[in-house]
Parts: sequence; structure tokens; C-alpha cells
Amino acid sequence: ATVAQSILGVKPVHNSILRGDAWIVELLDGHPSRMYNNLGMHKHVFCQLTRDLRLRGLDNSRSVSTEEQVAIFLYI
Repeated sequence: ATVAQSILGVKPVHNSILRGDAWIVELLDGHPSRMYNNLGMHKHVFCQLTRDLRLRGLDNSRSVSTEEQVAIFLYI
């Protein structure tokens, strides 16, 4: 913990140690506000967007799932 965190009791907002698909699963299975706060949309909208993009040809790459590709785009 940093000095400020120790003194002020401040906790980081984005503190997940997960990466890649594990982060996506955490967002999908976690509290609904986490998905909205991280990606700017609700879970059902994210899932529908991912389905629509798959139908239009977006596919998993060798190491990155479609869901992760969409999440990276939205997170930036």
C-alpha cells in the first residue's frame, strides 16, 4: 500500500489482478455496476453487442477471444 492509502484509507477502484478472459469472466459474473463502470454498458448490452459482432464476422484470434477484443475496445 502507498503512504496515501495507509494514511487516508483510500482504496484503488481498479484493483483486479486478473487479465484476459479471466477479467471478462469476472466482469460478467460480478456486480452489474463493475461492468458498467469498466465498459460503459450493461451486461446484456455487452453480450448482445458481442453476438452481433460475431454474426458480422468478428472471431476469436489465436490468443484473444471476441469478448476480450470488444472489452479492450470499450475500455480504452
